[in-house]
Amino acid sequence: MVQPRRQRARGVLTRAFFDREYTAAGKTLTQIADETGYDRKLVGQLAREAGITITNLCEPVPIDEGWLRQQYLERKRSFTDIAAELGVLDMTVIERARRYGIPSRPSGVTSRPELLHTLARVSVLAGNLSPSGP
Repeated sequence: MVQPRRQRARGVLTRAFFDREYTAAGKTLTQIADETGYDRKLVGQLAREAGITITNLCEPVPIDEGWLRQQYLERKRSFTDIAAELGVLDMTVIERARRYGIPSRPSGVTSRPELLHTLARVSVLAGNLSPSGP
């Protein structure tokens, strides 16, 4: 017996719908699931049942090894910041850094440039103070 939700989904997620939204508009199955309110797994199953060829993710974003080394190691930018600039997930940048053998900084203050700058300023100020005061 077909479940009522699945049956309703079949009425919405038709071959014509997938041709328009997935094939022509280039939406991902996840986007279609979010927009329709149906589970991603169900959307994928119904797309295949409708005869839609499911493609893998788009071409990987090229990330130059030298540029990534400079941004992360020399400029002390975070993986999250770099990912935001590239328009990708931070895990994409982290995976690429691992592939290139770029060592990760320890988490915490030492990996956040804005905090390093603040700590440097505090250290300079503290160095200019004597135990008896300024």
